[in-house]
Amino acid sequence: MEQEEITGKCIRCYKLVPILEMVVDASGKGMTCRPCAGLSPEEKKEPVPTKKKEPGKQLRYTCGDCKFAFSSVRQANDVTCGYCGSRNILTERESSAQAMLDDVAKRRFSDDE
Repeated sequence: MEQEEITGKCIRCYKLVPILEMVVDASGKGMTCRPCAGLSPEEKKEPVPTKKKEPGKQLRYTCGDCKFAFSSVRQANDVTCGYCGSRNILTERESSAQAMLDDVAKRRFSDDE
């Protein structure tokens, strides 16, 4: 798909100039072409390719205080809860139903309760 070039009229020489080659006039009241502004015409530059971040594996976490569930690419020791700010973060395994059952099974309860 071809991109249309948008043009604007220079307030000094009244020529139609591509808008990307214009600058704001010193008075601040309009746009002028680069030569009228006393600047050298800008040479066409190739866009610098940006380095794309490799998406890391999203890890699932749950806040141990407010139970807010979220995901992050960071490790558990680098994560804080986005809702309450707590550093008491549980991994997906630590907050699963099976993990809770295993935790309860390890505890010893007295008959006094």
